[in-house]
Amino acid sequence: MRTFVVALSALAIGLGVSACGGGDDAEALNPQTQITAGDRRHSEGIVLRLADFPSGWRAEASDDNEDNADCLKVDSSDLTVTGKAESQDFVRGNAPIASSVATLYEDSAQAEKAFARVATDDLAECFSDYMKTQSDEDVTIGDVSFGELGFPEIGDRSAAYQIAIELKTSGLTPTAYSCSSTC
Repeated sequence: MRTFVVALSALAIGLGVSACGGGDDAEALNPQTQITAGDRRHSEGIVLRLADFPSGWRAEASDDNEDNADCLKVDSSDLTVTGKAESQDFVRGNAPIASSVATLYEDSAQAEKAFARVATDDLAECFSDYMKTQSDEDVTIGDVSFGELGFPEIGDRSAAYQIAIELKTSGLTPTAYSCSSTC
């Protein structure tokens, strides 16, 4: 039996940032892929769909930002992915945004390794620090903090984090909350 890791993320107030890095340097860190038709279909059946949300939500193409901090680039080169699917982004108004990724690994030992690498305070702290560098001419990033959230036990293990991001724009200082869970 194949085992999987599901990552769900939500971000209140339209600030779109991906949690895991990409780019040319990250290619060497990527897992090996041996996608099977069955595991691909299984992973597609796990991710969020528009039908999972109440009325008023809409689906949009995912807006991935691959320009992330080096500490977000998790080395998975020793793992083999056998199925993977990413949901669209789901939006109500301009925010919040929710999305999900389901990744199936060759065996449960690999899934446990993948979980242990992403469900960490260090990765949440790295993302918090990364967010502090993302100010632009329209939005200034103020204080950023993170903490572990209570989350229902799904599967063998679950973890969830919330990152609070103070924004300064047009004389307003709203706080965006990025919540990420892994199970």
